[in-house]
Amino acid sequence: MKILLGCILFLPILSRGQQREFNFYIERKDSTVLLHLTSMETFPCIGYSIRTFEMWDHDTLIVEIRGFIKPLKCYTVVEGARKTQQIIGIRSKQFGIKLRWKENNDLWFIDASTESVTAVEKHVAFTSWFRD
Repeated sequence: MKILLGCILFLPILSRGQQREFNFYIERKDSTVLLHLTSMETFPCIGYSIRTFEMWDHDTLIVEIRGFIKPLKCYTVVEGARKTQQIIGIRSKQFGIKLRWKENNDLWFIDASTESVTAVEKHVAFTSWFRD
């Protein structure tokens, strides 16, 4: 008989139609611009990542969120999935970003012309601008 003391694990229960939420922010490091994306949904292992597809439509970066990738080894820690992606093909330090998840499309305007990157929401259903 095994007894587990002092450890209770709570995982969110999502109904089939419930949307997952994501936090994101853009960071400038010298001449590189990085997209950081984190799920609000937690997973039972450290190292879950977010599968995405990125493409440019004129001055708007479209990021399609296509699901989650389980790590090869599961070290038990409850945390959200994460992804850091360098933004390639950026023409201007001011651009739109459209995030897609299932049937939802969120649109933000990004100003990365200074070290302090800012974002203005245009249409938001499932994302938030947040630097953790």
